[in-house]
Amino acid sequence: MRLLSTLLACLIFMNSAHAAFTLTSPKFSNMGPIPVKYTCNGKNVSPPLNWQDAPAQTKSYVLILSSNDAPLGLMYLWVVYNIPADVTQLTEGADTLPEGAMIGNNTIQENNYRSPCPPDSTKHTYIFTLYALDTTLDLSSATDVEEVLKKMKKHIIGQAQLAATFSH
Repeated sequence: MRLLSTLLACLIFMNSAHAAFTLTSPKFSNMGPIPVKYTCNGKNVSPPLNWQDAPAQTKSYVLILSSNDAPLGLMYLWVVYNIPADVTQLTEGADTLPEGAMIGNNTIQENNYRSPCPPDSTKHTYIFTLYALDTTLDLSSATDVEEVLKKMKKHIIGQAQLAATFSH
């Protein structure tokens, strides 16, 4: 019986020691509405984002904002890569990226944050996905999102998501 309780205590400790990799924002909750400020109806600036409990082997992060609700299907609105491993947040505004981070070209070949802006009045979902990689990507600035996705594919060691909704 003592062995069983010791094993149970070890399992509880191990589970609490390996918390889930999470991505959050102080401005909205998961699946909640994104504040107008961060959309095309507002100031068109990126929201502040925070993350914690990334895998210990993380060498860099890739952040991608996407929407699958677009009339043409999946759209990538923002891609930031080579975010240093010691960074745990992005402040408000895409022009305040940490040193070393690069912005890639989104689906419409823009090299910036493309805010949520549905083409109609229906509610659309926008997903911020943060990938922990076991490397940094050897890519130049303004690389297309498809190339970033291709290069990072075999190096993903963790993933966290935060979704938000918006309608006009």
